[in-house]
Order: sequence, then C-alpha cells, then structure tokens
Amino acid sequence: MLKDEMPLYIRIKIQIRNAIIRGEYPLGSRLPSVRELSAEFGCSLITTKRVYRDLSREGYILASQGMGTFVHADEQKIAKDKERLVTEAIVQAVEFGNRLNYSADQLQVIFLNALSRLP
Repeated sequence: MLKDEMPLYIRIKIQIRNAIIRGEYPLGSRLPSVRELSAEFGCSLITTKRVYRDLSREGYILASQGMGTFVHADEQKIAKDKERLVTEAIVQAVEFGNRLNYSADQLQVIFLNALSRLP
C-alpha cells in the first residue's frame, strides 16, 4: 500500500511514533492535545483520539485525564524501533541498488563509502 493510500489516522500515527523514536518528543514530554493535533492535521477529533488510543495501546504514550498526553515509551522499545527503521531504510536502499543491477559486492563498497563519510 502506498503511503498516500493509507488512512489518515495511520499516517498521523506513524508520523508521531517516528517523532518519538527520533527523540523529537523525549520521554515524559507532553504531546499536543487532541484538539491541537486535530487542528494541526486538519482532521476530526475522532481521528486524533484514535491515533492517541493506538499509540497508547502500543506503549508509546500515556494519557492522564486533566493532565494531558505524555511520551511513555521505554528506552528498550525506542532502541528496538530505531534499529527497525534503520534496517528498513537499508533494505530499501539494497532493493533500489538491485533494481539498478548493482551486485552485492558493489553495494557493499557503496555502503562502506557512505559509512566512511560519517563524522
């Protein structure tokens, strides 16, 4: 399924979850209210409530009535998710290289060259 074909609530959920994983919302930080999130994405309150409900069930956030919604994911979960995201990106790059007819050895050289550019 293409990203544009995904339901809006899934796209919003992925965006918030990835922001948590990247550290844009650190552990314990307060997330926008349901109303603020709804206004930001131009969607219904029902959509944003569903996003927060799903993220809560997945263990990323904790909603406290009257207090707000806070990042609650543990460091182990975040580390595992970071690894998953990097692995997915590498797999996509390898598949792209494969479509361009690069061999495994050529892709390895490209990967090692990319690594050598890191600070």
